[in-house]
Amino acid sequence: MAQITINGQKYELLYNGAAMFAVHDICGEVSLTDAIRAEGAEAFEIIARIGAELAKQGELLRRFMGEDKRPILTAEEILATTTPIGAMHLRTAIMAAITEGYKRSTAQENGDIDLGLLELNKKKTSPR
Repeated sequence: MAQITINGQKYELLYNGAAMFAVHDICGEVSLTDAIRAEGAEAFEIIARIGAELAKQGELLRRFMGEDKRPILTAEEILATTTPIGAMHLRTAIMAAITEGYKRSTAQENGDIDLGLLELNKKKTSPR
């Protein structure tokens, strides 16, 4: 997962299947690449919504993995607290998360073993 720090809090950005469909809905007829590269207030609102969705998916995965709950980032918080340089970092983190999301699914489909998932499943099935 890609990471971003917003308002002093670190968030993991995850591009999974749920995020893919949510981002498609957010972007509408605009391609994801064009949405991330676009400039202006409306474009930044879309980027904030995409960033919030990826952060939500990252947090939901953390919780699924048994981690303690942390706050879920909102688009409103991104819009209110992100600096101009922070907006550039957010775009970069979103692109990194998307790239990693596609690499991760490709690796799993090619038969590579996800050792972290294997360990998690082992913990779930072992008697306590």
